[in-house]
Amino acid sequence: MKKLNYEKLAAWFLEAFKANGGTIIGGLSMIGLSLLCRKLGVPYQVLTDPIYGRTTYSNRSQSDPRQTLYLMPTDAVEASIAAIYNSALSLDFDSQKVAAAREIMSVITARKNDIPDTTVTYAISMLQALAKTMDFDSNKRTITQFISKLGKGDF
Repeated sequence: MKKLNYEKLAAWFLEAFKANGGTIIGGLSMIGLSLLCRKLGVPYQVLTDPIYGRTTYSNRSQSDPRQTLYLMPTDAVEASIAAIYNSALSLDFDSQKVAAAREIMSVITARKNDIPDTTVTYAISMLQALAKTMDFDSNKRTITQFISKLGKGDF
């Protein structure tokens, strides 16, 4: 029976880790984050695509292919915010995306008296992701003003 060469085995593992270290660390961190969300009772879904879709008009989304954690909507308000956001991703013009952001703000404003902080946080995250898909600074500034209003509670 042949003896194992532990030096070669260790060198092979080290070389494999060097070649794929980023992928291994990324995968382990996503597993750890999903376990933490499960422990805390937070709904989650692990995706490998960016939260904001791809666009043919800009290469911005193609330069950021990170894995993300997408928190699932937990109630009807968050589900409507997610639906508005997902619809806005297919729009071509920033002005249409600003109109979608106004719709998100109107959903929050309509439920102003009974809306939990987690839903406001969800809306802020969706508005921020929507702003990342925009091309013009003036429209991004409008979204930033919406986010500021939500953060201050001025909605």
